[in-house]
Amino acid sequence: RISFDMMTHLRTLVVSHVNYKELRSLFDSKHFSSLEQLTTLKIQSSNVNGLDRERVFVLKKIFSQMPKLRICQIPLIDVNDFDDL
Repeated sequence: RISFDMMTHLRTLVVSHVNYKELRSLFDSKHFSSLEQLTTLKIQSSNVNGLDRERVFVLKKIFSQMPKLRICQIPLIDVNDFDDL
């Protein structure tokens, strides 16, 4: 529901009350290039019991396609997720 078209210099994003399915749609959108520029990302109040493939997709995007990210706060990660990453 957020338009990132005008947010070309976005550096910090804090999202709350979101689940991994919603995060996947955000990270899979055409606006992901705006998110790649983030230096700070905080995900709060996320439903950590999300579907495995959505959770792994989001984590892969965070850890492999966000090179400028310096501060990252994410909900508890299952140790098994690292095997998939």
